[in-house]
Amino acid sequence: MIAAFFISNLVFAQATTSLDGLYQRPCFVADTDALTTEISIEKNQWKIQHIAYEDEKCEKAYLIYEVDYKVKSENNRDLDMTAIEVSYMTLSDEVSQALNMVHYCGFEDWKTKTKKIVTGRVCDEFQAPASGDILYSIFTLNQKADAKWELFLGTASATGDGKTPETRHDQVDSLPFLKLK
Repeated sequence: MIAAFFISNLVFAQATTSLDGLYQRPCFVADTDALTTEISIEKNQWKIQHIAYEDEKCEKAYLIYEVDYKVKSENNRDLDMTAIEVSYMTLSDEVSQALNMVHYCGFEDWKTKTKKIVTGRVCDEFQAPASGDILYSIFTLNQKADAKWELFLGTASATGDGKTPETRHDQVDSLPFLKLK
């Protein structure tokens, strides 16, 4: 009886816990890029920022890639993430000059610390999401023993690329986002 009460309260607590807040994935290396990632969630508005660094200790940032989403969540698991706006921001004059020289995303007017909207553009063989593109994903939210929250987002797999509701992500990333506030 006590176990059933505890389990039902745990399920209820997870179902009613708001996702709102700021989450961060500390310094990590993906392919050859050193990154940190921040997710700001306010109701159904999600802003995901990937910050790229020159060094593996994530001490000198040079570029920010940001995607703003409108998110619909059902059953405390599924996320339908509709892209609103995609942007880059260079953090040094050297990076701005380099992107101008290669006409990155089709632009040659990059300016340091100025957001450049790239929604729907091809940037060096990478197709940025178009406005209205939907990513069908999943999430889990876990509370650790120290009372801190961890958010795990879906990731593409062989059976779930996230491009349609039928191919919704079916696995979560192994690296969590830690809730800061």
